[in-house]
Amino acid sequence: ARFEQGITLVRRGVLTNTASVNQITVELIWSGDAPIAADYAVFVHWMRAGQVLVQSDASPALGYFPTNIWRPGDQIIDLHTLAAPGGMQAGDELRIGLYNRDGNQRLRVLDAAGTPGGDYVTFAMP
Repeated sequence: ARFEQGITLVRRGVLTNTASVNQITVELIWSGDAPIAADYAVFVHWMRAGQVLVQSDASPALGYFPTNIWRPGDQIIDLHTLAAPGGMQAGDELRIGLYNRDGNQRLRVLDAAGTPGGDYVTFAMP
């Protein structure tokens, strides 16, 4: 998924925690194709029946690699751990996006032609 400001979500994965069936870790790999002026936060929403069940909001890589220090071509591994009663259930989804903390303005997702659309991407839980 490509976002405004030249940010790409290269890959995403969900890792289950064998010690707790209620907990997952969402692994995101981000990349930028140009310098990014702002420090964007990543949001990961665990959705159930259209409602946010639990969420994680943080600078990429636990704050160690904010977007404003990314270099073109860097690939940033970004982990978000979430826990919800009952763990994953059929129909659960993840919504992933970025926003500028200064004003809470979300970046929009770009289609193949570069036209902005919604402000998050949705993935079904495995």
